[in-house]
Amino acid sequence: MKAIFTFLCALLITTAQAKEVRYELNVDYKTVNFSGKTVQAMAINKSIPGPVLEFNQGDSAIINVTNNTNDDASIHWHGLLLPQEQDGVPYITYFPIKAGTSFEYQFELSHAGTYWYHSHTRIDEQRGQYGAIVVHPKGGYQDKFDHDVLVQLADWTDENPLDVLKNLKKDGDWYAYKKNSVISIKGYLQNSDLDAWLSNRWQRMEGMDVSDVGYDAFLANGQTSLELVPTAKAGDRVRVRIVNSGASSYFDIQQNSGAFEIVAADGVDVQPVTVNEFRMGMAETYDVIVTIPDSGVYQFAANSMDGTGGVKVTLGSGNSGSSPDPVRPNVFAKMSHSNDHQGRGHQGHSHQEQAHQEQADHPRQHKSKEPQGEDHAMHSMPKMAQEPPMSSQHQSHENNHNHHQMMEMDSEPDAQKLDYSLLKVRQPVTYDGELREFTLKLTGDMESYNWSFNNTPLSAADVIKINRGEVVRFHFQNESMMHHPLHLHGHFFKVISGNGEYDVLKHTVDVPPMGNVTIEFAANEYKDWFFHCHNLYHAKTGMARVVRYSDYSGNPDFVKAKMQSNEIMDFDWYGRTDLALFSSHAEVMYRYSNAKHIIELEGVKHFSDESELELAAHYNYKHSRWLRSFIGVRRMDDENEILLGFKYVLPFSIDTALWITDEGKVNVEVETEFQLTERIGIELSTSTESEWDATLEYRSSPSWSVAINANQTSGVGVGLTATF
Repeated sequence: MKAIFTFLCALLITTAQAKEVRYELNVDYKTVNFSGKTVQAMAINKSIPGPVLEFNQGDSAIINVTNNTNDDASIHWHGLLLPQEQDGVPYITYFPIKAGTSFEYQFELSHAGTYWYHSHTRIDEQRGQYGAIVVHPKGGYQDKFDHDVLVQLADWTDENPLDVLKNLKKDGDWYAYKKNSVISIKGYLQNSDLDAWLSNRWQRMEGMDVSDVGYDAFLANGQTSLELVPTAKAGDRVRVRIVNSGASSYFDIQQNSGAFEIVAADGVDVQPVTVNEFRMGMAETYDVIVTIPDSGVYQFAANSMDGTGGVKVTLGSGNSGSSPDPVRPNVFAKMSHSNDHQGRGHQGHSHQEQAHQEQADHPRQHKSKEPQGEDHAMHSMPKMAQEPPMSSQHQSHENNHNHHQMMEMDSEPDAQKLDYSLLKVRQPVTYDGELREFTLKLTGDMESYNWSFNNTPLSAADVIKINRGEVVRFHFQNESMMHHPLHLHGHFFKVISGNGEYDVLKHTVDVPPMGNVTIEFAANEYKDWFFHCHNLYHAKTGMARVVRYSDYSGNPDFVKAKMQSNEIMDFDWYGRTDLALFSSHAEVMYRYSNAKHIIELEGVKHFSDESELELAAHYNYKHSRWLRSFIGVRRMDDENEILLGFKYVLPFSIDTALWITDEGKVNVEVETEFQLTERIGIELSTSTESEWDATLEYRSSPSWSVAINANQTSGVGVGLTATF
């Protein structure tokens, strides 16, 4: 009887502490003006960002989401551990929320921390569909502070994000003109390093890719500048929860008012570490504590990594604070050909993209020889705010790889910048189980703007199969010049960074250009979980996978519905038209392409003679970034001929084409182009058919230029070119 009485008392106490917390979220359209231009956005509860959802650890969340738009909608609870069907990924965990309908999410808040929510439909997050989540720990905070504030960062474009993607598909450097970041010989000369230009061109690269999109504004809590806690006094400690909700922007968090004390990363408490600045990849969260200085005001900046802008956040009141302004990185540095940087993402380091195809998602298995221990499922983690989310006795032993993830530009002696190796959990975390390993190469290119793992986009890839009870390692090898923030749904993972059982736990990890990073997690879930780059434009063009537990065969209804939806975008077809009207001739070229197939149509009319219109049509198959095979037909001088050949990009970015005609003639064409200055470029070509062409152009935008052209048929002409 006493035992029963004790149990009932404990049950009543637990029930009294836990409660249902309800929210109503409405997805709708909203007119905004962040940059001086009025445009239509998407909002949650008429707000950008949406409301902060606040809970206590142990609460039960009941969140009703109503879709008032004219298309599908969804909400994903980023970083929260919850039942798979509540994760909010269309056609993987549930069907999307149709226009005019609602969906009620129900889940328990088993762990504390700073998290966020956002759309997982198309690129709607970029249009304003995001908000923050704060879960307070059941036992209170270990770190002392006087004020608690949240700062949600975002990037904003006045363009429709789908139009942004179309522009990137026309040319991955489309927004370089908007950002004044065109790579040119002049830039290398001003950097006193023409040898770097020669070296980079030899590696078939123009320069470092820092970011893809030219943004019109950067926001903090939906504002272009932000002031918080005006009542804070000198000496007060302020906990600042920073969430990077950017679609494709890394932010450098910088200050001149006093150091940051980092106390949590991706919602998980870490041993406090003091740094002067740190970099945040998309979807990462950091909790920092800052002390208001004697001036009464503390100011920090979230500056976009590409140096094109940022947003300042002011805490307290008094004399105006100061924080660093954005600084343009050196995109003219010599790039490394190999990927031996072991994950250190210094800004000067980039890569040569490998052309060879790797076997996709091929696992290696071996049995762990570590002592056996208890397996704790991540859904039952009542102490995550004070303790890490897993406790067993298989210790990570990847330290020999030295995969320390550098998150900043080259360090200065007097400024400590955050490295993942500086982050340590407060309690040891070890795993138990058979070890399974996967190597995922991060592949893609800016030219065609296709992104993938192991050169295979999501829709053409097999799922990554794992077994419950295993310990799973993902080895990331970034073969691209871009940073990639990789996010695994439904799991926390260790970032192997040299601290053994104290390695930091995260749900999103930055993998820098040419960097290697290893993560490790306990396979203790069910069904399918999404894994993807959190650069939305990279994810939508193919850098994603589905992680599937082996006892789940998938949902055929999801597959069928997804094939009929507009969510599959990595094999979409995109068009580009180039027009040129010179005093000597006119030409038009149309390209229609997707990740593997390219159709090109071309017409040229010379004004200097009475020759007929020259026409050509080619079909290209893309084997790799550098190699294509093609078949085509060409009509010249009243004669038709069929061509069969291949195109290959040589070192120094020289495009070559070799083909044989239906009459057995073999021909070769060579062409190249480069920028003399940010606005002036040159294109050169010649072939064994005694044809040559040279164009010098001044480009005012990616769409328009004035140019001088000379060729063997019509001589010299001046005119205009247009791209759309």
